[in-house]
Amino acid sequence: MNFEKILGHDAPRTPDAPARHELKNTVELSTENADYLLYYTRHDVQTSPEIVPAADAVILESITDLSSDKRTKETVSRALFQKDRAYHEVVRAAAEQGKPIFLLDLSLKTAKNQDMMPAQNGEKDEMAENDLRLMIAETLGMGAIIWAASDLKKAFTDNPQMSRRNFFKFLGKTAAGAALASPLIGSMSGYLSASGPKGEPDESSVARKIQKTIEDANYHAHLGRSKVIHARNDLWAQKSETVAKLLEKDLGRKPKLAMSMGADHVGIERSLKDSGTNRLGRLAENFGADFKQEGLIAKINLTPEKGSDRIKVEVTIIRDENFK
Repeated sequence: MNFEKILGHDAPRTPDAPARHELKNTVELSTENADYLLYYTRHDVQTSPEIVPAADAVILESITDLSSDKRTKETVSRALFQKDRAYHEVVRAAAEQGKPIFLLDLSLKTAKNQDMMPAQNGEKDEMAENDLRLMIAETLGMGAIIWAASDLKKAFTDNPQMSRRNFFKFLGKTAAGAALASPLIGSMSGYLSASGPKGEPDESSVARKIQKTIEDANYHAHLGRSKVIHARNDLWAQKSETVAKLLEKDLGRKPKLAMSMGADHVGIERSLKDSGTNRLGRLAENFGADFKQEGLIAKINLTPEKGSDRIKVEVTIIRDENFK
């Protein structure tokens, strides 16, 4: 499919890219099939074009609908060219440098079927209800931690030699509170790590390390804000590896992929390191009947017209045959 779009004047030309080590919000990771540059950011700030030069392709986060030519065009237009999107600079850089962009996120249909997005047109909003239940649990968790701390202070005030029984009561309350409140603590740590002027989480910061530790613990304990983040991490990892294999055939070597995503998706590192068999097993379990339709990938080639803001857009739909 081919069409044209205008990349508006509010999207500046690609600046001279500084050295890669100046990007504090990136992680480099290698798998058998690709070398990845993982770029963590907030959705309200521009994705840096500095991730493009060293990459063979760029993967961007965006819910997709690739079910028809019309829906695909709408998806690409919204994801890459909508004025309030954070991808203007990286899109222009990819166009100018001849680098393809891939969209391989969760499909809109599955997101709705699995209650992974707010409902529309007056439908029941399951995600809002889930968030409310989680907020109550997090509040109770923080209350338990405060209660335990209060008991600890009182115990030491009344009797500096805390009894074994009181000590274990304190540990129990603290553990229960931490379990319930851990998603909130992790999100707060993530927010603090991404609170700089550019909204880019510093991967070397203490707050970021806390967020990653809590996310990993929540994942293995089956806690967390929602299954949606873990499922999307697995989905991106699986389809990114498929993209890598396709690019290797074209390039004749192991490709380098730059992937931009929200700062909460730190679990992508774990998903990429895992085996395809494990990822696909989790995805089949999470998506059920919607599993097969998640194999679609959009490859987007952009060609800027000389002396103009117009860009020729060529979209090719690829099917990951692992989703059967």
